[in-house]
Amino acid sequence: MKIKKYVKILTILCMLLVSITSHAKVIDIKLIMDGKTITYKQEEIVLKINGEVTETKAMPPIILDGRTLVPAREVFEKLGATVNWDDEFKMVKIALNDTEVRITINSQYAYVLKNNNFELIKTHELDVPAKIINDKTMIPVRFVSEALNYKVEWDDPTRTVNIVVPKQEETKPVGEIDIKKETLVWENKANISMVNSYQKSIKPMDYSDAKITNINAEKTTQGMVYTIIGSDKISDVNPSVWDDKLIIDIKNAVLSNVQISKTALSNDWVMQTRTSQFETNPNAVRVVFDLRGLVSYNVELSENRKEIKVTLYKNDVYKFSFTETSGGSTAVIESILKPNVDSFRLTNPDRIVVDVKNSTTELGYKTATLSNSKLISNVKTSQFDENTTRFVFDTSEQADFEIKYTDNKVTVDFKQSGYSNIEYDNYNNYKINIDKKAVGTLQVKEIEILEDYLNGNYVVTLPKDYTSILGKGRLTVSDSRVNAINIYLESGKTKIKVETNQIIAIKAYEDASNITLEIVRPGDKYEYVIVIDAGHGGTDPGAEIKTENGKYQEKEYNLKIANKVAEELAKTEVKAYLARPTDDYVTRPDRAEMANTIGAKFLISIHNNSMPGNNSVKGTETLYYEDGKTVNGISNKKLAEIFLENIVKKVGTINRGVKQRDDLELLKLTKIPMTLIECAYMTNEEDMNSLNTASFIDTLAKTIANAVVQVFNNYGL
Repeated sequence: MKIKKYVKILTILCMLLVSITSHAKVIDIKLIMDGKTITYKQEEIVLKINGEVTETKAMPPIILDGRTLVPAREVFEKLGATVNWDDEFKMVKIALNDTEVRITINSQYAYVLKNNNFELIKTHELDVPAKIINDKTMIPVRFVSEALNYKVEWDDPTRTVNIVVPKQEETKPVGEIDIKKETLVWENKANISMVNSYQKSIKPMDYSDAKITNINAEKTTQGMVYTIIGSDKISDVNPSVWDDKLIIDIKNAVLSNVQISKTALSNDWVMQTRTSQFETNPNAVRVVFDLRGLVSYNVELSENRKEIKVTLYKNDVYKFSFTETSGGSTAVIESILKPNVDSFRLTNPDRIVVDVKNSTTELGYKTATLSNSKLISNVKTSQFDENTTRFVFDTSEQADFEIKYTDNKVTVDFKQSGYSNIEYDNYNNYKINIDKKAVGTLQVKEIEILEDYLNGNYVVTLPKDYTSILGKGRLTVSDSRVNAINIYLESGKTKIKVETNQIIAIKAYEDASNITLEIVRPGDKYEYVIVIDAGHGGTDPGAEIKTENGKYQEKEYNLKIANKVAEELAKTEVKAYLARPTDDYVTRPDRAEMANTIGAKFLISIHNNSMPGNNSVKGTETLYYEDGKTVNGISNKKLAEIFLENIVKKVGTINRGVKQRDDLELLKLTKIPMTLIECAYMTNEEDMNSLNTASFIDTLAKTIANAVVQVFNNYGL
C-alpha cells in the first residue's frame, strides 16, 4: 500500500513538472552567423541581475554548445561596464573598475587585463567563442561576468541565469545630480605637477660641424623622449612649433646617413620624423616631427653636448565639469597641457565619446546620472588605455556636438540636432535609417544618389521637400567612416549629404520599418572595382628628360594615361578610382591604403621609364612583387603578364618582359593583386615621340582598359 502511495505521489509530481515545463516560452528564430542561417528553437533563457528579470531587446540570450551567450553591450552596460568595439580586430572590450576583458569574434581565447596599465592577468580558453549573431555581438555570460568579479547562478528547471553583484563591493561610483540646479564637477589636483612652456636653456657655442647620425625614441612615464645623436659637440639648437610640426634646427651640423629607429619614425605622439640638410655654408640640419596633435615639449643638450634630448610630455587630466545651458549642455575637460582630443559617436545606444590622447587621468573611474538634462542622461570617465583618458556621454536623443579648445581646456558643446524620424546607426554597420511611416509613400526607386569621390561629394536626393518631417541641419558623427550628416533643402528637394574623409559608396534599400542608406566600401556595392594609380606627382616629378623641344616630366604622362584609362572604363561596368586624380603628391602608403580599404579587386600603377646614358633602350615592362598569394587563380605575376601581353600586342611596343621587384614600396604594401606598368622609355627618342602623340596615348589607354575588363571576365574577381 505504501509503495502504491509513493508511486501515485511521484506520478503527480512528474505530471506537475511536465505541466510546468510545457508552458515555458519557446524561442523560435533564425540566427545568421558565420555566413550561415540556422534555425534556433529552444526554451527561453531568463536573464536576471540580482534576482530581477532583465530583458534584452537586441537579441535574446541563447545557448550554443551548452554555453549561454548574451548581447554584450545591452547586458554589461547595465552592470556599469564600458563596452567598446574594435572593428579592425573584430574585438569587444568590456571594462569595469580595474579589469578589462577582451574577446575576439570566433577566437578560442579571451584575455583579462588590468584596466589601469593593461598588464595581462590571464589568458582563458573558451568553450564557445564570441559570435556576431543577427548583427549583434554575443558573448559567454559566465566567463565575462566572473572575470569582472560577479557571481553567476544557473537554475536548470527554469532555465534562468542570475548575475549577482556582490553587495560588499561598490562596483561603480554612481551619483545622481539634478543638472538644472547644480553643476557636476570632478576634480583632483593632488598628484599633478604643472608643466611650464618651453624656455630655452641651451647656451649657444660655435664648434666645428657635428655629424648627425642617429635618432632614437623611448616611451617613458613622462611621455616620448627622442635622442638626436651627433658625432661631436653640438653648437646650438633652436626649436619651434609651426602648423602641428615640432621643428628642431641644429646649428653647425651635417647629415651623415642618419638612422631613425622604428619607434622614432612613428608613434602615438608623432606621425612621421623627417630630416634635411636645411642650410649650407654655414651648415644646419633640420629635424621635423609631424605631430599627431598638440604637445608640450622640452629640448636640452647632454653634458658632453653630443646628444639632444627632445621630450614630448604626456598630458594629465585633473578636472571635469558639466552644466546645462539654455541651448543645450556644456562639458569642460581641463588638463595640465593643451589637450589633444579625438571625438566620435557610437550608437545603439547613442553616446558621444571624447578621448584625451597621450594622457593619464587623476579622476579615476567615475560616473553620474544627470536628471533633468535635455540631451545627456549619463556621463562617465576612466583611463581607457595607457595613453588615453576617455569620457562617455550617453545621449537621450541623437544630440549634435562641437569641440572647442581654449588654453589647457577642451569644451564640448551639446545641442539638439534638429532631426526627427531619421537616425544614424554605426553599431555594426554605418547606416542612416529613415522612418518609413513618417515619409509615407516614398520609395527607394525615387531616391537619387550622387557619389563624386573626386570632390568628396556624397549626396542623397529625395524627390520632394521632406524637411517638415525629417528636419534639417548638421549632425556630427566623427566615426571611422562618416564625419557628419547634413540635411538641407535645395530646389524644392531634400538633400542628405554625407561628409566623409574616405572613399565610400551608398546603398539604398528598405524593409517594413525603414528606408536605409548604408555607407559602405565601393567594393561592397559594386561588383567590379579597381584602383588606377598615376605614379609620382606634385613635388615628385619622376623621370625628367630634357630635349631640343623642351623639358618633360614623367608625372605628367602618368597622369594623362591614368585619367584616360579611367575615362575608358567609365564606358563599362567597371568602377575605377584614381589614387592621384590631379598633380598632387600622394605618399605610397596612402596609395596602398586606399586600394586596400575601398574593396578594390586589384591595382594598376602607371609609370614611364628612363635609362640615362643608354637612349637605345625602349619598350614596355611590367613589375610585380612575389608574395606567394593568388586571388581566384590570379597572382601578381599573372596580372603583370596579362597587361604586358596586351600592350605589346595591341600598342606595338617592344616587349621588355615581366620583372620581379622586391624593393618597391607600393608593390609590397598593397594587399590586393597589383602590377606596375612601365609604359615606355622617356630616354628613347622613338618612345618619347610616341608619348607626345595623342593617338598613342588613346590606344595605350584603351588597351589597358580592355585588359582590366579581361581580368574581371576571365578570373571572376
